[in-house]
Amino acid sequence: MELLISHFNRLAADTLQNYDLEKAQPVTLIYGPPGVGKTELLRKVYHQHKNSQVLLIDALTFSQKYVLAVQEGSLNEFRIYLRNLKLIILDRFEALKGKKHTLEEFLHTLDDLVSQDGKILVSFQGEPQELSFMSIKLSSRLLGGMTLPIFTPSHDELADFANRYARSHFLNLPEEVLQSIADQTSNLSEVQKMIQDFRVFSRNNVENKTDEFNKSYWGDFLKAQKDRNEVELTPDNILRIISELTGVLSQDIKGNSRAKDLLTARKFAVYAIRKLNGWSYPELGEYFQKAHSVMIKSYRQFEQMMKEDPDWRNKFEILRTYFIQDKG
Repeated sequence: MELLISHFNRLAADTLQNYDLEKAQPVTLIYGPPGVGKTELLRKVYHQHKNSQVLLIDALTFSQKYVLAVQEGSLNEFRIYLRNLKLIILDRFEALKGKKHTLEEFLHTLDDLVSQDGKILVSFQGEPQELSFMSIKLSSRLLGGMTLPIFTPSHDELADFANRYARSHFLNLPEEVLQSIADQTSNLSEVQKMIQDFRVFSRNNVENKTDEFNKSYWGDFLKAQKDRNEVELTPDNILRIISELTGVLSQDIKGNSRAKDLLTARKFAVYAIRKLNGWSYPELGEYFQKAHSVMIKSYRQFEQMMKEDPDWRNKFEILRTYFIQDKG
């Protein structure tokens, strides 16, 4: 993703642009909402110091390498490698939520590295209070160093980024379109994706990309996006169709009521999302704000209902067909 430096990320960008391995705090945490350029800032730091025993690694990859080292009996070598680095840059720390052993290993890595004057730079999607999923020791280490917030870009910043990104790809968008993009997005990644999608859409219509063309086709593009989003296989869309099939409101399906019809619709949703989206039970639990053991029970109960009642099999087939049918 391309990066815009503005008020929403000025502190983090200026600080990391001048990141000095000798003078930096032992631990630096950069945090904020998704799609605002945290990864890009980390990459800039890595490229500044890539010849200085620096590791840039995604948190999920870190966890996978740790687990593999345990399985292969090479944990000691894994630890020696990490502790000999001068800087570890760990991206997407939120991916370690629920990974107790990896979090413990990372705490030991952090303590050992810092004791040897090494540095840790971490990015986290969320607010500092959301770090409660880890031990008090680890959260105090991360929050006890330098913390650099990145905020949600303003409407004007989103429009400015849209203009810069479009022009960098030889696309001139009129002000009306830029404002429309800012109205419908909340971060830089969403702006970038919308413009990329529009480029593909416009390329299929005409070669001459004039301002008038871009303006006239923008409405057609938005309509096409709306139609596509309505049939995109997402949990929210699955709930929308189940709501139509059962007469239960989507918000009630995700709610806490234990009325029989609501519970049945919720079991239907759990089954459908797992079956069609391939979500794990913990992911389902997080989406419905329920224990994953409840999700397992709901899935199995609806699976049994499908075997016993052709009406539920028919409803599921209607749901499944809605998302796979050719809308063209």
